[in-house]
Amino acid sequence: MGARLLESLDFAALQNKCLGLINQALAKKAMIFEDKLIVEYALGLWVGCILHHQDLFEKFTHLDGEVKADQFLLAGLLFCPHESVREEF
Repeated sequence: MGARLLESLDFAALQNKCLGLINQALAKKAMIFEDKLIVEYALGLWVGCILHHQDLFEKFTHLDGEVKADQFLLAGLLFCPHESVREEF
């Protein structure tokens, strides 16, 4: 049943949703506890997607849309005020 579920998922769309959620939370001036949890869980889900479909990371680095890879990674690694989120990145 789990294999059938994985086969039916649109991982590219899921990646876009995860990245969009994370990007929105990181763009806020002040991140509340719930935002921090959303970022941590969305990052975990995104990493799982990348592990399942390794081509997704290449697509991420070449995105021309809402989320720019370099800005996204720098926001999470350097500018996020929560240490746990920076560690997740």
